[in-house]
Amino acid sequence: MKKRSLMAWAVGLSVSSACTASSPRPAPSLLSPAPAAAAAVSPYGNCPILPVRAQTVSGDGLLNALGPFVPTWLPQGFGLVVGWRSDSSPGGGAIWTDAQCRRITLEIHPSAVEGGSPPPDSEWRVAERGHCIRDEIRIPCVSYDVRADGDVLLVQTEDLAENVARQFLAGIDVTS
Repeated sequence: MKKRSLMAWAVGLSVSSACTASSPRPAPSLLSPAPAAAAAVSPYGNCPILPVRAQTVSGDGLLNALGPFVPTWLPQGFGLVVGWRSDSSPGGGAIWTDAQCRRITLEIHPSAVEGGSPPPDSEWRVAERGHCIRDEIRIPCVSYDVRADGDVLLVQTEDLAENVARQFLAGIDVTS
């Protein structure tokens, strides 16, 4: 009898694992609000961002907009500033920041063809490395892109260590 109940438990575990494997488990802080900006970084209490010209979404709306590309890891201290979905097609994106106004932006462009050479399939590449200007201060910015299931994903990081950016990228499944 013990063998039968143990086998039923193992089968149940494998079935439940198979059911959850298709949708990524979001990073714990993915939908948490961004922390207030440190006074030394921004006297306004928030990190400056440009207006989003799309329908803003949060919670399940953001998870739906990100689809299978929901990040499963965010750096400690990061929270959501804004999420959006495209008005004209599926897709969307989000911006996360921390109290130092370091930033991660994820954009998903379904069936998109970006200018220049197309990004590789299922392998993140550095698309551009340079500097952004924030409050007249030059900060390091790196853009990454990848093609996954015909969609183009773009990630831009601002003032973020490259090993931290790579860990964020590794938390997005682009191999499906």
